[in-house]
Amino acid sequence: MQFVRFGVVAGLLLSLVYLLLSLYLRSLRRERLENDWAGLDAAAQAQTERDAYVAAGLRRYERGLWRWLLLLVYVLPGLALAWLVYVVN
Repeated sequence: MQFVRFGVVAGLLLSLVYLLLSLYLRSLRRERLENDWAGLDAAAQAQTERDAYVAAGLRRYERGLWRWLLLLVYVLPGLALAWLVYVVN
């Protein structure tokens, strides 16, 4: 029963870490896109709105590899725990 309780608490904590890490990485990406748009010349800025440029970049980011790499937040601690149980036993 204790192992189940540990699993539930660990799952909740890892989900919180996943959410916070996801929000942080998304905010970094948004800031980078805003800086990229500000670095465009005036003609390119006139063709696209800043919000549309950032939204399109964030859509590409959502389909990218970083979204999947964040799932390592769940996999790596599980593997570390399994290895630790194996070594101790």
